Amino acid sequence: MSPPRAERILHFLRRLRDGLWSWSGPDRRLFVEVPGRWYLLLCIALGVAAVLSGNNVLLLLESLLLGGLILSGMLSEWTVARVRITIRRGPAYAGEAAQDEVWVKSRSFLPLFCMEVGEWKNRRFIVQGFLPLLMPGESLRVAVGPRYEQRGEVTWEAWGVATAFPFGLARKVRLVEEEGRRLVWPARRKGRRRNGALHGALEPEISAGEVRPWVWDDDARDIVWTKRQPHGERVTRVRRPRGAADEPLLLDLQVAPGPAFEERLRFLCARLAVGNPAARLTIKGAAASRVVRGRRQALDALALAQAEKTR
Repeated sequence: MSPPRAERILHFLRRLRDGLWSWSGPDRRLFVEVPGRWYLLLCIALGVAAVLSGNNVLLLLESLLLGGLILSGMLSEWTVARVRITIRRGPAYAGEAAQDEVWVKSRSFLPLFCMEVGEWKNRRFIVQGFLPLLMPGESLRVAVGPRYEQRGEVTWEAWGVATAFPFGLARKVRLVEEEGRRLVWPARRKGRRRNGALHGALEPEISAGEVRPWVWDDDARDIVWTKRQPHGERVTRVRRPRGAADEPLLLDLQVAPGPAFEERLRFLCARLAVGNPAARLTIKGAAASRVVRGRRQALDALALAQAEKTR
């Protein structure tokens, strides 16, 4: 059954409105901001008044406004076109900010101002980081921390850089990376305070004097910056979980979905987060059991795990 005529008309008007204030190219997106809309309306009104009246002063003002519009477009395009972006993704736990970073390098002989980096999803640019100034030839690292509340797979349509420089009339977006996906690991289990002490949590403790090679999913805060391996690789402090350290890593999928299953996932995630990178996780299903080797592979399996019993 087709929607009522009134709904079709409203849908057409929304599409027309979006088309008036936005534009899409192969790797460019342009969104006219609220000040830019008023600016365009002023240009149109002043242009009509100048043509009808033949007043030279109004014609000069119209030329000034149109020149400012052209200058804004040229500077915003120069800003987004003269940067090179490299994205490095770190671990992402549910309920925590991801440890991602973006390296932005200038390829311009002029300073670049007011740049934003972020995700492009559902026809929206979601800002993750902001650079107020980038000097010629300079390379800067921007820490971006998208926060995901639920574990599982997360997708995006593209990553890009945007700017509304210099007048804030419109936001120009340049897409620099195609669509992608990532896995958000379960939230790490938190302890409860009882009589001033933590109980029931796997609070990691640092083993004094012990270090090991740093891998991408380690917490960057544990890097020992004063030490390096023979070939210059980074090292990190060794953390060991307190309590239940000898308990095997076992996940039973033959349970009903609910808080108990999610709590088990958080417990295993906390064990793996501070454990050996070569840890093993046993997943027991209705058909068969399998062993997942490696911390990263085990955390990916926990992110996608689903209980098999129905309520």
